[in-house]
Amino acid sequence: MAALGLLESMLGFDETLCGLMIATYIAMDSFGTATNVAGDGAVAVIVDAIDRKLRPAGGPQSSKK
Repeated sequence: MAALGLLESMLGFDETLCGLMIATYIAMDSFGTATNVAGDGAVAVIVDAIDRKLRPAGGPQSSKK
């Protein structure tokens, strides 16, 4: 973790607090990744729904037969 030097020198964190910060970062990092993936999926669903509404019936790549 690149910020350990700043935590120690600027904020006065000792080894115990730096260890707590590393553990917190590791625990929270996966939630950020999951949120990013879920958000990307939600945007894809919204864009697909808008595209289906705007595409003329019988046009290219139409799912109606």
